[in-house]
Amino acid sequence: MTTTANKVDRKTNEVYVYSSDGQLVGYGGISKSSPLSNFYKTSFTYSGHRFQYSECAIMYEKAITFGDHKTADNVLKCTTPAAAKRLGRRVKPFDPKKWRDVRDEKVPQILYEKFTQNQTLKDWLISTSGAVLAEIAIQDITGRIKYKDRIWGVTIGQYHQDIDKPSLWHKYGDNFLGNTLMSVRQTILDETEDQLISDLKLVNNTYKSILEWKVRQITKLTDQLRQLTDTTCGEEHIHTDDNDTQSSSHGSVQMNANNNNLFIFATQLLSNSDQTNKDTANGHVHQSGPQNDSISDTKPLDNRYSDGVQCVQTLSIDNSRGI
Repeated sequence: MTTTANKVDRKTNEVYVYSSDGQLVGYGGISKSSPLSNFYKTSFTYSGHRFQYSECAIMYEKAITFGDHKTADNVLKCTTPAAAKRLGRRVKPFDPKKWRDVRDEKVPQILYEKFTQNQTLKDWLISTSGAVLAEIAIQDITGRIKYKDRIWGVTIGQYHQDIDKPSLWHKYGDNFLGNTLMSVRQTILDETEDQLISDLKLVNNTYKSILEWKVRQITKLTDQLRQLTDTTCGEEHIHTDDNDTQSSSHGSVQMNANNNNLFIFATQLLSNSDQTNKDTANGHVHQSGPQNDSISDTKPLDNRYSDGVQCVQTLSIDNSRGI
């Protein structure tokens, strides 16, 4: 065995992360200082019970699997993961093959609950994304192995010549803990991505609905304008032969009245649109829409209505006002 150069001091029996930049970074294993460890203290619920350590939950599941309810009850009373581990070794009757099958199913569930019920731990696990995880053996600087677990970890320590070659770790053990942690990490990453996509779709659909509502309101405003200008144009031509001056004056007054009504309608429209945007924000839709969707340059319906639409051309109909 050889010593790898430029090693930093680490606690014994650490869980290691081999990052993509080629740096070997250590995290506490059974030393209790790492969230990756089953001996790390954190509260979570599993199978209707509250556990302080994932090790306790695993040993509880082991006892239940073989119908050893007395041991299971004692595990629930344990205050340390080491005590739970000792009880787990006493489970009777015990079938290694059966436990392996159950372990492969239950341990990922337990670790999933551990990390997803604690946001800090969840974020911490996600932060190791792309790194290979493994629990390595306890090895002193002389190369002597003090503890190793071929099933849950790998049997090489921090001073082994292959410790910085994760592609070779499979030769030294099953690394069940490391592989399970990486599987749980990927599940959480996939769920996070799915939730993000779902949130973006919600924002998109909500904004689309708002735009459709705006189009309907603008169409309604345009129809109202057409009706008002048509009415005014008709009244202006009633008395053109007998009393041009009186007819013109009457038409002007009527146009002003109609324009005032139109301004009231437009003001109400803007007010309602502002309230809709506020309601949308209260519904937790936080993504704003395009900032350059102004329609203030909409062309008049035709030349007959150019005077009528002038009263609304000064309105700034854009996203900042809610239309």
